[in-house]
Amino acid sequence: MKKLYWITIILILLTLAVTGVFFALLPNLIPMHYNFQGIVDRFGSKYEMIVLPIIAAVCTVPLLPLAKVMGKKYGNGTEKAILITAILTAVIFAVIHVWLLWKAYTYRGAEEITRPVDFYKITVILMGIMLIFLSNLMPKAPMNALFGLRTPWSTENERVWQKCQRFGGYSGILCGILVLLAGVFFEQITAELILLALLLVWVVCSTAASYFICKAERNDHTGEK
Repeated sequence: MKKLYWITIILILLTLAVTGVFFALLPNLIPMHYNFQGIVDRFGSKYEMIVLPIIAAVCTVPLLPLAKVMGKKYGNGTEKAILITAILTAVIFAVIHVWLLWKAYTYRGAEEITRPVDFYKITVILMGIMLIFLSNLMPKAPMNALFGLRTPWSTENERVWQKCQRFGGYSGILCGILVLLAGVFFEQITAELILLALLLVWVVCSTAASYFICKAERNDHTGEK
């Protein structure tokens, strides 16, 4: 389990190190923002690029002590799930950040303003991969206060919890695959909209499933039809 802690820390440090290398290579003024067509619409100081690694650290570092605390309370399964969440979050931030740095480094002037970039596609693909990994952990997750399909019904008892996590996990893997395919085959904002729609359907279906699973278990327990 210690390896997962170190992987998270190393990813954060590597992102900062790569940023430092690019700072030595980049001009002072670089592309800073892209519109929905992937076209550069704002330029700024290269030092603004430090913001994303800082956000990544803020999002991931607190998960490390949280994983330790939750692991002691709920077991290794919960600790592992939180650590993998931290690692995947760090990876997503790192990939997007390095890609933006590379685009800034290879930018050659006004002739590239009409050349679209695939920022949204990359984000959707990474979100699909993250959803697949996390959903794969759900069927094995013990009942806890943080990770998994948590609704007023899924926490009824351990048996209901396990059935809900299996449904949420397997349907989440399917959702992640569809999100990944959307990122591969659809362009930019269309892929983003498909991502949001698929996530909404998954959440609604999983919540409804937890209600019906809980109701069925109650009926079995009381002998009601």
